[in-house]
Order: sequence, then structure tokens, then C-alpha cells
Amino acid sequence: MFLARFDAGSMAELTKQQADRLAVTSEMNLRYAYFQADIEFSASGIEREVFRRTPVLDFMFCLLLAAQHVKASEEGTISFTENDMTIKIEPAGETEMSGDRRLAVVRSWDPRVGECTMSELIQGVALFAESGMADILARYPAFEQNPTRSKLEQLRAAL
Repeated sequence: MFLARFDAGSMAELTKQQADRLAVTSEMNLRYAYFQADIEFSASGIEREVFRRTPVLDFMFCLLLAAQHVKASEEGTISFTENDMTIKIEPAGETEMSGDRRLAVVRSWDPRVGECTMSELIQGVALFAESGMADILARYPAFEQNPTRSKLEQLRAAL
């Protein structure tokens, strides 16, 4: 099992200035200064955690890029801007009878190792990206024009 989702109700509203610049602001601003919300994360074998007021788009980028690395049989890393914590996702153990690869989910602050399959990771990351983008676009239609949205859509489609 792999779960990553954000609490849309916890997302802080943008300031008027942020909303006015949403279509043209830089990827860096979007990743770190916009759309902060509580993000829930878990995998089989580890307890559910909630990361408070985390930049949703930065977490989304990290998830999408980590999934791409893992698909290429490499280690994928999710890092947090506001601290030095990391979550590493890496191939581990035997491939299941179905051909689905087993993955280890290693959090830098906890000795317990979680696990999921490649298909669970891809499904969880895709759902996080799709629901996150849909929620942001429903609230802020101007985000449709920002090039960062297209970049995220391309990363999502590459899964």
C-alpha cells in the first residue's frame, strides 16, 4: 500500500497579489511559496504521518520525479524544503509472481522500513498529482495558464 494525499481544506488561501500573478509566477515561487497544505503519507509497514503546511506542488514534483527514478530501477528521493528529512523509495526484494516489483520506503527519521509495489507507487503518485491539480485548478483557474502546470502534467503522463 502507498498513500500520499493532501487535505484540500487545510490549504491556505492565496493573497490577492499571489492570485493576480498565478498565471505568470515562476516555478520556484509556485513550488515553495504557494499552495501549502497538510499532506498525509503512508505505506505498508509504517504508520500514517501528516506533514503540516507542506508546499503541495514541491511535494508533487518530488513524488513524480521519485517515481520516474524508481521505474528506471534507481532510488527515488522525496525531500522537504523546510527541513532535512527525506523519504527514499528503492527496489527491494523479489519481484512478485505478477511481475510487480517490491519497493522499500525508507524515512530518514524512522528506522522502520515500509513497503509497496511499483504499481501501488505509480497509482498513488498519479492520484496525488491528478487530485492536487484538479483541486488547485478548481480554486484558481488562472493556474491553467502557468507553464509549471504543463510541466507537471507531462511528468504525470510519463508515469
